Amino acid sequence: MDAFLAPGARLLLAWGDEEDGQQLRVTHEALLTHWKRAKEQLLHDRADLQTRDRVKEAASLWQNAQRADRTSRLLPTGLPLAEAEDLLQRRRGELDGTVVSYIEVSATAAQAQARHQRLQLLAVAVVFAMLAVAASVTAFWANQARDDALAKTERLQGVLLLVGKGSLVRSRKEDQDHEFRELRLENLRHIMPSLLQQKAEIYLPYLQVVMHEFGINTPLRQAAFLAIIAYESGELTHLEEVWGPNAFQLKYEMNKSLGNTQPGDGKRFKGRGVVMVTGRGNYARFGKLLDMDFISKPELMSTPEVAILIGADFWEERGLNKFADAGDISGIQRRVSGGVRGLDQLSKYYRRAKETFGINDAIRDPTGSSAPALSESAAPAVAPTLPGPTALPR
Repeated sequence: MDAFLAPGARLLLAWGDEEDGQQLRVTHEALLTHWKRAKEQLLHDRADLQTRDRVKEAASLWQNAQRADRTSRLLPTGLPLAEAEDLLQRRRGELDGTVVSYIEVSATAAQAQARHQRLQLLAVAVVFAMLAVAASVTAFWANQARDDALAKTERLQGVLLLVGKGSLVRSRKEDQDHEFRELRLENLRHIMPSLLQQKAEIYLPYLQVVMHEFGINTPLRQAAFLAIIAYESGELTHLEEVWGPNAFQLKYEMNKSLGNTQPGDGKRFKGRGVVMVTGRGNYARFGKLLDMDFISKPELMSTPEVAILIGADFWEERGLNKFADAGDISGIQRRVSGGVRGLDQLSKYYRRAKETFGINDAIRDPTGSSAPALSESAAPAVAPTLPGPTALPR
């Protein structure tokens, strides 16, 4: 060092005293060219000094800013903060307190921001995961619904074919396990005395097939099903709603809940069938299921085979067998028409049906636990067969 400071060399220049500390200055570039370590040190120190000056200036602005504005003046994340933290780590003792505080506060704020961003990313990831699960579940149920609809279509079309033939085949095992009785002409005429024999003979085979196919295979179920049909269709004499129109029927027009969207839909798609299926939406749905055009030809809904088939499907979709098993005819009435208006008349049909099927008890409390007795004279019989299920709002 003395050699570099010698008057003849003058490669370094020193100033200051021992109390305040001496400083050195390079006075000739030859020293840097031939002294690599000195060159590296000077360049490093120069970079630190530039960083220190930038941070010091920023710290001064931060310190003098109002409290509300201080956050916006912290060191930004990335290279500026990284350089300042590196300087603090290596040369803390050479930095004043304001600069040290400024760097530390900036680092703390950056860590808090990083945590917040991680939580946001985690929340987004959770949301996407939940959406993915929901999409999978939705897709599963959509596929399930499509499969069910296809199975239902195939089943109803198959039953319609069987109904159209009025076929009777060997009874299924589940019917044999029940005290299934084939519906006979005299049973039907006893329940519906106003039904002409000629018409009764037309409906009988259709009723036999659907009652078998839709599990209406015990005396109690058969009695309740036939009682409802008798009540709703005026003993199978009215398969179309008598049109006034009355005040209630006027509500059909442009009724979106029924799918009536065109003028005249109310009358065009009035109640038809043994359970009075109503509305364009229901006609379209059953038309798709049965591969029949009920929209262009709504009168097809009231043909005997279609009316009976849809009535049985409606019965199954509403889960009415369990009400029939409990002898709960009022519960069935509520599920079919939404109330118990006309229950007295329905109960008369129910009593007749129970008589003809040999059920000896009176109409009982739906909460009763004892099964009704069958008369010994009620004979077992044979019934139809085919595939299995489902229906819709009237």
